[in-house]
Amino acid sequence: MALLLGAMLVPQHAKSQAVRDPGQHFFQTSFGDLRAELETARGEGKRGILLVFELDECPYCKRMHDTVINQVAVQDAFREHFNIIRIESDSLDEIVSPSGQTLTERDYARLSKAYGTPYSIALSVDGTELARLPGAPINADEYLLFADYAASGAATSGSFSHYKARRRGEK
Repeated sequence: MALLLGAMLVPQHAKSQAVRDPGQHFFQTSFGDLRAELETARGEGKRGILLVFELDECPYCKRMHDTVINQVAVQDAFREHFNIIRIESDSLDEIVSPSGQTLTERDYARLSKAYGTPYSIALSVDGTELARLPGAPINADEYLLFADYAASGAATSGSFSHYKARRRGEK
């Protein structure tokens, strides 16, 4: 019986989506100067940067790492349009904001109104906000929709909830 059960699980596992370590394939190394990050993104022809505010001990952040941003499709979709920077929401490490202000990551999270973790904010190469997603996405498909929402400029014409409904054919 155990052998049969194990054999039935193999095809299920084979159907799972390709995954990679988000630390290596989603987030990019940052030296803490978001102005420089925006310039790098501009030089690479990207739409901007994606800031992901997290906490090391956040269970929702862990779930997002384990089920969403470890997906190759999610990594590729975001990295096509954005350089992705992790901000530790309680860190006392200093960063330079897009406006040139030097402050701690914790203070920058507060200034950005990134309440709770995880929290994603997409900034255009000029530093203006394109879109934000408070909390963890439900799944990889929702985060892929957010990538498109942020990169396409759809945020200027309505909320992410309305965008998701339109894309899914709901009224």
